[in-house]
Amino acid sequence: MSSRPSTCVIDVVEDVIYVEVAGSFSKWDTHCFLVDISSPGIKKIVFRLKDTVNNNLSADAKCTLEGEALEQVEAASSQLKTAHAALWKAYEGTVGIQNVFCGVVDASHTLDTIRCESK
Repeated sequence: MSSRPSTCVIDVVEDVIYVEVAGSFSKWDTHCFLVDISSPGIKKIVFRLKDTVNNNLSADAKCTLEGEALEQVEAASSQLKTAHAALWKAYEGTVGIQNVFCGVVDASHTLDTIRCESK
């Protein structure tokens, strides 16, 4: 059993992100909610809670564990936002490169057409 909750993203499949939380105090082993991550579409976050602790803890102990778990989730969310921003910039760069390449191909085609017509 973990003394401190820890969180890590264990998988991302299309618009579903699986997050593992160890050291939680919930009776349920899986939780799910939707969040908009400022990219097209709604993403689904699925939490898998491992190493659940004794639910007979005092209210103060549960509050402490809940606070620690929330901090871990916020940290993972921040990392996810950073990764999303980096991926979005890479995507935009790729689109920009494709647009420039298409412009070069179009210009080359125009030159070829002009050269063929002048012969």
